[in-house]
Amino acid sequence: MTTIITKNSSTSSATPASGDLTKGELAINVTDKKLYTKDNSGTVVRIVGSLGNQEASAAAITGGTSAGVAITGGTINNTPIGGTTAAAVTGTVVTATTNFAGALTGAVTGNVTGNLTGNVTGNVTGNVTGNVTASTGTSTFNNVTINGTLDMDSGTAATITGLPTPTNSGDAANKSYVDTAISNLVGTAPATLDTLGEISDALNDDANIAATLTTAIAGKLALAGGTMSGAIAMGTSKITGLGTPTAGTDATTKTYVDGVGDAKLALAGGTMTGNIVMGANKVTSTATPSADADLTTKVYVDSILGSATSAATSASAASTSATNASNSASAASSSASAASASASSAAASYDSFDDRYLGPKASAPTVDNDGNTLLTGALYWNTTSSSLFVWSGSAWTSAAFTAGSFATLTGTETLTNKTITFADNTLTNVASINTAQTFTGTKTFSGTSSATAIVLNDAAEVATVSATAATGTINYDITTQSVLYYTSNASANWTVNFRASSGTSLNTLMSTGQSMTVAFLVTQGSTAYYNSAVQVDGTTSGVTTRWLGGAPTAGNASGIDSYRYLIIKTGSATFTVLASNTQFKA
Repeated sequence: MTTIITKNSSTSSATPASGDLTKGELAINVTDKKLYTKDNSGTVVRIVGSLGNQEASAAAITGGTSAGVAITGGTINNTPIGGTTAAAVTGTVVTATTNFAGALTGAVTGNVTGNLTGNVTGNVTGNVTGNVTASTGTSTFNNVTINGTLDMDSGTAATITGLPTPTNSGDAANKSYVDTAISNLVGTAPATLDTLGEISDALNDDANIAATLTTAIAGKLALAGGTMSGAIAMGTSKITGLGTPTAGTDATTKTYVDGVGDAKLALAGGTMTGNIVMGANKVTSTATPSADADLTTKVYVDSILGSATSAATSASAASTSATNASNSASAASSSASAASASASSAAASYDSFDDRYLGPKASAPTVDNDGNTLLTGALYWNTTSSSLFVWSGSAWTSAAFTAGSFATLTGTETLTNKTITFADNTLTNVASINTAQTFTGTKTFSGTSSATAIVLNDAAEVATVSATAATGTINYDITTQSVLYYTSNASANWTVNFRASSGTSLNTLMSTGQSMTVAFLVTQGSTAYYNSAVQVDGTTSGVTTRWLGGAPTAGNASGIDSYRYLIIKTGSATFTVLASNTQFKA
């Protein structure tokens, strides 16, 4: 037999170069058992039979190795594919009856069912069912979804590391994030209050601590003020810092009391700087006057007028006695002597009376009837003015009045063509047209069917301005002000309660058919509140409130809400309130 020897090489993995072969010439690697040739395009290729370059399909049928054998259909049993060098296996399903042993390198596309022992290098696409166990090394997973549980084997030091800061509600949190959250929660709390248990103990395990505190605070007096429901027993302590009182029920200060006391007349006496208007009252128990300016008494005046009357009577009696004495002179000289003495006495009495009562004069005299100096207390009747005058020691003053010559302080008086002139503070209960007057009682001005009762120009209303925040129940004392202005931001919805004062109800103050109008200005912050209820004398019973445009359900933020109330008394303890709210902003 003729021996044909082709080009060959015994070097493992050696392949012929393009220049080593001519087209169709063969070359073999006797070590790798691979046969090569140069094709029509001048490229060196391995010859693997009629299936072309698919060496992975060539195998020994009954064992051993075979190169360049194409298998179409059938089964490869007990035969390694690729020998000592890895080779590609291409197919749809590769099934191992028992298992695959050894390294699996390259992409695996499709389902892998069964246990996989060893390292997997590369991407795994699809579902992995079963345990993934790595005794050493680090496994990296991207976008892993776990539908069951993840057991980190708490008996070991195994952890999940590299977790980022969570952003979504379902993200896993790392230790740093959890530690920071807990640290922020604890904040600067002391060591005795940095756990929920310690906080619970401090709150006496009260599950309703908010309600408990609210109840406790409700029993305290707010710093902004309020109404006490009981007495304050100060003992030996003081209340300091009081403002100057304005209302009759205000607590007063030592300075105010001392100032009021200084304006009063002391019981030990003093000098008045104004007039005392007695009205229908009397000044009693005054002493007998000694100086000309002393206040006199009825007894003293009666004694003077009584002496004058006695003197006149004595003078008349003396005259009669003188006549009788003259007629009886011849009868008894002793009687004449007695009559003469009586006449002398009567003449002396009459002279004294004549010096006291000067009689009727057309003008004021400057001396008495004897030409002597006028006596203090001397009287004369002015026939020109039909008035009685008395000499004060330096001037004649009016001494008496008739019932028809003066106006009484009570009842109704009609003054016709009379001019009343008075200095400030000398008349009481009379309104001056050019001085300030204060009315402390109710004054009624009634007009007619064709004229108004009163016309006011430049009238002012009293406004109370208070740095108070509207909240709770606000008592609006109508006798104190017409406008109430709270300058602090409202802190909650409030109830307004209208009354006359703390001691007088509005029902007592007003009569049926009367109305009053007041305003309540409330400062609002960024969170606004509103007047949620209207009361009169502490109750909504009998009170019908109607709002302009409907009852408010919210306030107006960052401004001043101006509430105006027209209160009409329609019956006993029955009122209709017409209310409105207007916002004022900068």
